[in-house]
Amino acid sequence: MTSIDLNGAWQFQPDWQSPRITDLPGGLFKKDEWLPAEAPGTVHTDLLAQEKIPDPFRNDNELQVQWVAEVGWRYRRAFQAPAEFLSNDELHMAADGLDTFATILINGKPVAETDNMFIAHRFAVKPLLRAGENEIEIRFDSPVHRAQELEARHGKLAVALESPRVYARKAQYSFGWDWGPKLATSGILRPIRLEGFRHFRIDDVLADVRLDHDLKHASVSVKIELEKFSN
Repeated sequence: MTSIDLNGAWQFQPDWQSPRITDLPGGLFKKDEWLPAEAPGTVHTDLLAQEKIPDPFRNDNELQVQWVAEVGWRYRRAFQAPAEFLSNDELHMAADGLDTFATILINGKPVAETDNMFIAHRFAVKPLLRAGENEIEIRFDSPVHRAQELEARHGKLAVALESPRVYARKAQYSFGWDWGPKLATSGILRPIRLEGFRHFRIDDVLADVRLDHDLKHASVSVKIELEKFSN
């Protein structure tokens, strides 16, 4: 396997097509402005680094940054794809964690949508890549807005806290808890990369180890699950 690291420097801006873009404080951003971001990370940490929000863990600043979760956010970065990398039988985009409601595009073409921050994501992208410079963009919808949409579709739940949040496959503490602030963030939560494979990919390995009663001998059986790409 060969890989292209997509961690590190990204750019971000509000999604100006977001349904609740009017919740954005006036004059804080320019529509054509892309600000530096870091992946892995969150929109709150990126905004804090750019001095667009106050520290939400100080005083009552938490109340001043609730607009962050009400709008969508766009992240992008350019990367180089060498011809040798493109010659692999299969190319995947692998994201170990995206928080949470995301649309992924490569060179302006849709790759997939995600709605679960707890799982890793893997998508085939070979037809979308080209030799030389490429661009990946990830658009995050407002977690608050999407959770409310899901509640409207499926019905209000009899729960102790707000019903909409239960519908989001997202850490529930981010919507607020008795021990923590209400900061429903978005972002590239865990490492992200491109992976290239020749012939096959090892998808999973299971080792079953059985130790004899005398503690002198053991038997080990290994099961390997492969994803095959060529004959």
